[in-house]
Amino acid sequence: MTKASCIAVVDAGGDDWTAGGQVSRMMARSISACAAASDRSVLFVSRRVQAGDATLTELGIEVVDLAPSSAKSGQSRSWGESRSATDRKIRRALSLPDAIDPLAYLRTRKPDAVLPLMSAPLRPRLAGSVGWIADFQHRAMPEFFSAAERADRDRTYAKVAARCHVVLVSSDAMAEQFRAIYPMQSSKLRVLPFPSALAFATAASDASGDANGDANTDADAVRSLYHLPPRFVLVANQFWQHKNHGLVVDAVAEASNAGVAIPVVMTGLPADNRDPANRYVSDLLQRIAKAGLSGQVIVLGQVPYAHFIALMRSASLLLQPSRYEGWNTSIEDAKALGTPLLCSDIPVHREQAAEFGACFFDVESAGSLAKMLQSMWASAQAPSPKATQAAQERARERTEIYGVGLLDACDTAASI
Repeated sequence: MTKASCIAVVDAGGDDWTAGGQVSRMMARSISACAAASDRSVLFVSRRVQAGDATLTELGIEVVDLAPSSAKSGQSRSWGESRSATDRKIRRALSLPDAIDPLAYLRTRKPDAVLPLMSAPLRPRLAGSVGWIADFQHRAMPEFFSAAERADRDRTYAKVAARCHVVLVSSDAMAEQFRAIYPMQSSKLRVLPFPSALAFATAASDASGDANGDANTDADAVRSLYHLPPRFVLVANQFWQHKNHGLVVDAVAEASNAGVAIPVVMTGLPADNRDPANRYVSDLLQRIAKAGLSGQVIVLGQVPYAHFIALMRSASLLLQPSRYEGWNTSIEDAKALGTPLLCSDIPVHREQAAEFGACFFDVESAGSLAKMLQSMWASAQAPSPKATQAAQERARERTEIYGVGLLDACDTAASI
């Protein structure tokens, strides 16, 4: 088998999908930290390099910043900088230079393997291509997508399945769907559940991603900053319709009517490109107000990353109510810290969290969630430092397994 001596990791995130950036950064860190990668070079290529990416450099990862010159210096774009996805496709097809297209950049850099590719154009042709399909939500929940969006995703995923040398999915549930849709490409499939970046973190270091530059952010200080109670339930999801925030409000209202007041804090990007009028967020805020829970269900929106980690550390319980997931980053973060988990009873959540002591509720039943919340709230508390340390040790073991799996996928792709 050919050894992939130079591996490029492409930033899969965007302004409307923060989890993609977290996963791709975790890939770079896991590969670099893997003992078997000691004699390999790793690149991280991004159009949106962040302050926290300095930690990648410290690990020996070369961070390639392709952000537009206008974003970095306030100057106008150069002629070789694409302005849209369509522009990038045209430039690729005509072999024109594009200063901010990662795939165009990698055509000149020529690494042995590239991941995670979420699209697979004919040009540029890349050696060692490793694709990643995060989920098949457009098929499982078509009501949240237009016909054009569903067709576009089908075309994109079919190209990834056909053109990439190896294809990654993050759960057995997604693998089952992949095999059913692309049976002829099943031999390319690898199931690699991604762990949490907090596997590498400590209380003193995991604040490095804070957009406000607050190093060593203290959990109590962040809780005080947002005027939060000593104990609370955390819901950490982008505000997309399938994330099921409304069910949480209804369940908290039921518990409140039964005499049990459970504070809930919601974080995440309060926007969805499929809902430009933000009707979902407006409905959620109005549902909170109508239920008389304005001081009890607190919507913070997207907070600085260091603040999010501080909130995760101090939460008594992480609640994940989503109707559909491919593999959830917040659950992985909770597992890495030892935070108690309450999840909707969907196959991926069972696969991801059952062996970590999570409890489950009926994803369609506010009554089921209210019952579980009341039962767990009586004793739920943030993990002790000792429990967090033990959880992080287990998370680091998962990271090593993940890194080895990624290396093997890259070597396989480089050999084809």
